[in-house]
Amino acid sequence: MLPSLLHVLHLMRDARAAALEEGLAISFPFTASDVEAIHTHCSRYGRGVYFRLKDGCVFNAFGAELDPNPACYDSSQPVPQSLRHTEVLTRGALFE
Repeated sequence: MLPSLLHVLHLMRDARAAALEEGLAISFPFTASDVEAIHTHCSRYGRGVYFRLKDGCVFNAFGAELDPNPACYDSSQPVPQSLRHTEVLTRGALFE
């Protein structure tokens, strides 16, 4: 099931706000309508928000492109409604 466009927009907005609080300015190289799925765990970086696009590319909450291999991601955990209330920004993948 595709995530709702509104939900994706909220997660992207919250990711930008959280990054700004850390002194980082991020920009996503995709739009919310490009997102096919949201993953909540990556085997390399752990818990986070990972946007899988319809073309198969995967980006983290900082807008960095990551390994697109579906085996690296787990979507069994519920997707957070907001990034402000969870620790989902994966700093380890910031400059992948």
